[in-house]
Amino acid sequence: MDILKPQIKGYVVITDLKSGKVLFEGSNTTTGDALEITARSLSNLNSAPAIDLIRAIGSGFSVDKAIATATYNSGENSMNFSAIFLEADFDGTVTEARLASSVLGLDFAIKTGLSVLKGAASQLSIAWKITLT
Repeated sequence: MDILKPQIKGYVVITDLKSGKVLFEGSNTTTGDALEITARSLSNLNSAPAIDLIRAIGSGFSVDKAIATATYNSGENSMNFSAIFLEADFDGTVTEARLASSVLGLDFAIKTGLSVLKGAASQLSIAWKITLT
């Protein structure tokens, strides 16, 4: 029997869509739940995608947005996920972002220690790249 021990790596990019400026770019922490989400997604028990939202968290807010785009990159064994937070979604400093499954109630990846300001007139894109090696 072959034993497969995948490694899961994540990378997050947060961009102000109006200015095009990258506000944060860096790696994240995958949670212990990442393997469970991956395994459950292989079963296709749910009709909904296993990873379906990105959450922005700050002082006084926690906003979930559905994944707007999800693409598979076959040459890299990776998936890109992104969500867009509009002007009316919140106004404040994002201190944490999460890539999550609402179907399973689990977080796949987390980025803490952020200090990304989103003003009332701003739109943010949070894009996540998950690579399996």
